[in-house]
Amino acid sequence: MDDVLKILGLARRKGDVIIGGKLVLDALKKRRDLAVFMASDTAANTRKKIMDKTKTHGVYLNTEYSSKTLSHAIGKESVKVLALIEQDLKIPRQ
Repeated sequence: MDDVLKILGLARRKGDVIIGGKLVLDALKKRRDLAVFMASDTAANTRKKIMDKTKTHGVYLNTEYSSKTLSHAIGKESVKVLALIEQDLKIPRQ
């Protein structure tokens, strides 16, 4: 497991992860201290919404990982979209 996935797991246990497309879209309206992760196998309509919002608000977006990988990293099933609240933990930008 790489460092980014380890950070996501730690953040989940700390309570600094928002899970789900709708919740992440709502958070993007209010916050800018987010790093958004969208699974590479996310549906096209959700993919477009998330990409548009992150671009509009200048928020980091990572599409490198599959749903299976993201789900395993945070210990939940079927995760397609999540956001890390970057207060103490910072995601290395690639």
